[in-house]
Amino acid sequence: MTSTEISALCEQLPRNEKLRLAQLLIMQVMREEDIQKSQSCIQPQNELSGIWKDSNTSEDIIDYVVKRLLKLKPTKKASLINSIVAMFQFQGGISEPDVERIISVLQKLKYIHIDISNKVTYR
Repeated sequence: MTSTEISALCEQLPRNEKLRLAQLLIMQVMREEDIQKSQSCIQPQNELSGIWKDSNTSEDIIDYVVKRLLKLKPTKKASLINSIVAMFQFQGGISEPDVERIISVLQKLKYIHIDISNKVTYR
């Protein structure tokens, strides 16, 4: 069906049905824009995974995170994760695997210890 055929059929609709159709079309366009925005928000997070290739950059990231965590000192793992996510929110965000990787590096370097009950202690 072409747009001219649709237009001719729409002209036959009563006023309230035309308004309802217009509303549905606007909602469809808004949903498509929301999908595009959400997909564009995901891309910077994926790009952040590439920073681990450079060892100097990874050391800088760990130093940055350690300094901030020693000030914040979150006591639970969930708070720790939220703190790390918040640190990178203005740089485009950080992916969950990168957060987990930072936490594992912090544990290997013995800056933090997470026990079985997900309580975080600092050394």
